[in-house]
Amino acid sequence: TTLEERRTAVRRADSALAEARAEAAASLEEADRAVERARIALAKARLDAGVPESVRARVEHARYQLALTRAGAAHESAIDDRGAAAARGESEVRIRSEELARARRKLAEAEGGIDALRLVAPRAGIAVLAENPQEGRPLQPGDTLWVGLPVVSLPDLSRMRVTAMLSDVDDGLIEVGAAVRCVLDIYPEL
Repeated sequence: TTLEERRTAVRRADSALAEARAEAAASLEEADRAVERARIALAKARLDAGVPESVRARVEHARYQLALTRAGAAHESAIDDRGAAAARGESEVRIRSEELARARRKLAEAEGGIDALRLVAPRAGIAVLAENPQEGRPLQPGDTLWVGLPVVSLPDLSRMRVTAMLSDVDDGLIEVGAAVRCVLDIYPEL
């Protein structure tokens, strides 16, 4: 469950990073457009203010000079806003990148933990699950284990000895060296 949760967290963090990058790009693009609009307005205000005072009325000339000052301030403000938008976007992308890296580290940790718990048999054979000594039943997921408690064993079948009981009707049908199929029964008396 934890492994799947961490995989989901990585997918979410990856998606959040992509979203942050897209939002940062869109915000920067909008800020670039605002700077361009302000630059155009400033250029227009310069043209209007560049007309000599002798051609226009003094009040009108003053109004155009004031408009030039405001356009210059608006242009500077748009440039500052673009810088702030770029910094915000970079910061958000950096935060999301760190969250993704953290989620990937946690996923790798969980996968490493599961790999560390994986048992690999040194040879082919039948694996026998150990018994819980306190409860007299085979070990189950969730049981508490302690150092030295065998969890699983791999019996050496080449040394195994079988004691068999045959019915009277099978006398003479079995001989030494004959191939047989043994079915293990841990409760033969039942």
